[in-house]
Amino acid sequence: MDLSEIPFDVPVILQSARNRKNLQNPLGSKHARCLENNRDIYEQLILRRVRDDKVAIQCVRNGRFLQVRTTGECVFDPKEPGKNELFTMETNANCALFFVSCRTGNLLQCGDFNVRQVMVHEERKKFVLELARCGMAAGEIESIVTRLFDMSVAIPEPNKGNKGPVYAKRLDEKSDLA
Repeated sequence: MDLSEIPFDVPVILQSARNRKNLQNPLGSKHARCLENNRDIYEQLILRRVRDDKVAIQCVRNGRFLQVRTTGECVFDPKEPGKNELFTMETNANCALFFVSCRTGNLLQCGDFNVRQVMVHEERKKFVLELARCGMAAGEIESIVTRLFDMSVAIPEPNKGNKGPVYAKRLDEKSDLA
């Protein structure tokens, strides 16, 4: 992917084009949150370009970087980007932007109930191939893959209690939310 037009080193808001959710690091917490409704403040983040065309996501407010832990949990913890904070960036035909963890190969995504989920990059490829084998058209495949795997984050609606943590989790794992 050509990274020349990505706005590096300036504050941005990461928002899902599909469901208008934004990535945040709530005050007093290191946890990345999948919050919703866009009524609260937007979290400013900075995309930092690091070695070998990798990207780190930094919270402007506290300077911490988004990290995917071995458990799949996503947190804003270290003050310097290391191998656990690096992502590659990909796009699809609709120019949607995806972040893939360099540590786990998982795609950063917010699932139902505000729980961040990821899918292993190779599993995503296999899923696309399986849909193609079933005779689906390219447009249908693109639509399904975009709905399932796009990067999304959000802001909570007040008094709804939907402040779920953000996770990097394989979609084939059983979830207590399903």
